[in-house]
Amino acid sequence: MLAGGFLPKTVARCVRVFSLYLPLSFAGLLGLFGFHASAESENSVAGFAAVFEKECGVCHTLSAQEPQRQGPYLGNIINRQLGSVAGFPYSQGLKKDVRLWTPPLLNQWLENPKAVISDTYMLYAQPDPEIRKNIIQYLETLVKE
Repeated sequence: MLAGGFLPKTVARCVRVFSLYLPLSFAGLLGLFGFHASAESENSVAGFAAVFEKECGVCHTLSAQEPQRQGPYLGNIINRQLGSVAGFPYSQGLKKDVRLWTPPLLNQWLENPKAVISDTYMLYAQPDPEIRKNIIQYLETLVKE
């Protein structure tokens, strides 16, 4: 049977079918876990939270009570002084800066942190203005009243 080419044709057919359905099944799995590409989810607090988690959650938490990660916690960052989380090892530039984190400053920071504070340790930079906007909108929802 192998001499007739049955196995190679079967394998090729399986690869074609798999390659057609893999992206669809992957998209379905993402949907099961709450990742949706609809405009409604992207423009809601849950959508903003998902963007924040994807873009920032590896290095940052939202609470001072959570174990510290590579970056400082970001809960209640709006109108907080730069470099002011107690015990976090900021660069000298961030420690000395007396400005407050505002949405426009956060936008500049997320686009190019080194342009805001040249000696920052933060390597992440987000060129997409829509992603920056979603992150900032989420952070604005975390302000204590």
